[in-house]
Amino acid sequence: MTSKYYELAKFMHEVYEDKAKINKWETQKKCKVLFEDLPQENKDTMIAVAEQVYGYMEKRVDVYLT
Repeated sequence: MTSKYYELAKFMHEVYEDKAKINKWETQKKCKVLFEDLPQENKDTMIAVAEQVYGYMEKRVDVYLT
């Protein structure tokens, strides 16, 4: 079972790569892979960012839902 932070990090990676392509932004070759295939350091960083984003949004969910 994967964590909610892992799932959010995976989603953010996929969206980032997709938007980079649409905006003609050239991302690093080693990052143009599935989240599962990223270098471990990249995955760890994205998961840490996702945890922070999740915490930020969780504290403000009432603001965004009203």
